[in-house]
Formats: sequence, C-alpha cells, structure tokens
Amino acid sequence: MIRQIYYDSIFRRDQLLVDPDLAEYAAWDVVLTTQENNSGEMQLSIPPSHPAYDLLSAMTTEIYYADDGEEQWRGRLIAAEADELTGNKKLTVKGIADYLHDTIVKLGTVSGTQTEALTALLTAHNTACGGEIGKRFAVGTVTVSATVEYKGDQWQHPWDILSAWTKTYGGRIVGRRDPSSGVRYIDWLTTETADLPVCQQALEEGVNLLKLTDKVDGSGLVTRLYGYGKEINGTALTVETVNNGLAYIEDAHAVAAFGVIVGVYIKGDEEDPAQLLAAMQTELQKKVESARELSASAVDLHDLGQAAEPFDVGCKVPVIARRLPDNEMLRVTKVQRQLYKPKNTKITLGASTRLASEMIRRTP
Repeated sequence: MIRQIYYDSIFRRDQLLVDPDLAEYAAWDVVLTTQENNSGEMQLSIPPSHPAYDLLSAMTTEIYYADDGEEQWRGRLIAAEADELTGNKKLTVKGIADYLHDTIVKLGTVSGTQTEALTALLTAHNTACGGEIGKRFAVGTVTVSATVEYKGDQWQHPWDILSAWTKTYGGRIVGRRDPSSGVRYIDWLTTETADLPVCQQALEEGVNLLKLTDKVDGSGLVTRLYGYGKEINGTALTVETVNNGLAYIEDAHAVAAFGVIVGVYIKGDEEDPAQLLAAMQTELQKKVESARELSASAVDLHDLGQAAEPFDVGCKVPVIARRLPDNEMLRVTKVQRQLYKPKNTKITLGASTRLASEMIRRTP
C-alpha cells in the first residue's frame, strides 16, 4: 500500500506533501486523530528544505492523505508554527467539518425530521458562505431517527447547533468529501451499537492487539435521571405524561449493579415532553457509559497492506481478550494513527451500558 499526503491551495492542486520513499518530501510525527463529534485533526512537521515549506497558507490550504491514490481524509491547515532553533514547521490540520465554525446563522424555528433539520441548517450555512464554494455542504447520510424541535433566535455557529442537537437526539456528525465530484457532505449517523456496521477486522490478543487498558471512574455515574424542561406558569416541564407517570428514567443494568444514584438533567428551552424524554435517555446512556473507557494499542492490519478492513470511528469491532466476555462487540469512538508507524495506533472503545456496569462491578 502506498500512503501519501497532498495539499491543495488556491493556485496549486494535488501537490505532493509527504512521501516516505522520497527524502525531500519527508515529514515527522504524522498523526491523524478521528473522533466522534469532532472534525478530526492531523499533525505533522516538515523541515525548511521541504519544497512546500513556504507554499502552505493557514486557513486557505487543504491537506489530505490517500491510500494507493484514493483520498481517505481531508482537512484545512489552521496553524503552521516554525521552531526557532531547527526551523521545522509544525502543521495542524482540522477536518473539513471545521468550516461550520466559519459562519453564524439565526435558524429560527425548526420542526421536522433530522434530515429536514440538517437541510435547514446547511442551507443557512451555505447562504452565509456566499461565494466560498469550498465551504459549502450538502446533506449526506442520515441514519438517526427523531423529530427535531428547535427555536434559534440568536446568531450561532452551525457546528455549535449541530453539537447541541447530538446531545439531545444522539448520533454523531461526520464531514466528508466525495473525491470524484468534489461535493462535501455532512452525515448524521447513529451511535446505537446494535445499528452500527461490523468491522471485519477483530482486535485480538496475540494477533494485532498489543495492549488493552481499562479506565474506570464511577464518580460521575448516574443510574436514575430526573428531567426538567421549560417553566410554564411557574412549573417546569416533566415527562410523566409520556413516561408511564414517572418523572425519571433509569438504567436497569446499572441499578442492579450499583443501586439508585440520582441525577438531574435540565433543558430549560424544551417544551415537548417527548423530546425531553429523548434527551434524558441520551444523557443517561452517556452517564453510564462514560464511567468506563477501554483504550487499546493495536496494529491495524490494513495499515500493513493486508487485506483487512481498517478500524474506523462509528463501526463496532469484535474484541477477543481474556478480560472481556466472549464475542464482545465494542463501538470505536476514537482512532489515533501515526500514519507511517502502524504499531503506534491507539483506539478508544465505547462500552454498552450493560458491559460498563459489569466491568465496574468487577473492578476491586
């Protein structure tokens, strides 16, 4: 597999930036990090002798990497800092979804499916972009399902609105570019483990799993969550009318493991009890799952040129390790790759509420 990095600027397109087989196009510490609900980031350093040393402009140059000529990830250069002693220039690149920070919009009232809400938001963003075509987005794949209720009477960055929506309705935001057409898309994808695609490459001890680390912290754990919305006539909205008369929700696995640990969720602008309930369910799931985090150091066999599907954020992978139950499937929430040092790949895995509860309970 040939892995190269290129750059596009206003007057130069598809120019070579990094090729490990060519000394003049060398780079150091090339690290790509992709993560749920984050535009992603690439960092690398180039020497003063590099042909592109003085040709890269922050905020107007795009950088992308390709496997065997096929584009895999793209972002824009946001910072270039030269070391005073060596002159080596450190480049920081943010994924293309970062363009959603460049505009502000006043969206008004939105009521509809998540596809309709995303369409309204991107239409407003694209209008605000004016003639800057490279910052515009089309609606991509939407695999979450809920009715979005939103009242935006203030100017906000589109990314901040999307981030708030994912906290209420779940899912993750992905920015991508179609290399053949050049069209940029924003996807809104589910994070429900049962609905995620399965990566055909497993993480397995003795094969590609080098280290598995458990981080357990129950200090922020909540097993029962009360929720309150907008105050109407002096009384805050609750969810009894859509939740069998109960003002709270709870996670049965977590309650069985730890008992009742109460938390409160306040969403002061919510007027619909069904939408408040959906937001509470997303929040409770995060409270339980965040109490336990698995991180793995692994070799991605795809990076070695083998016929293996690469690990990617938003898929679930079989994890075969002695400390985990048999046939455990875990969601990939973050991948950090040193693009030219495959053995240094680090993967963060999200546990289900059931598994998080079981593992915390088993921890001394």
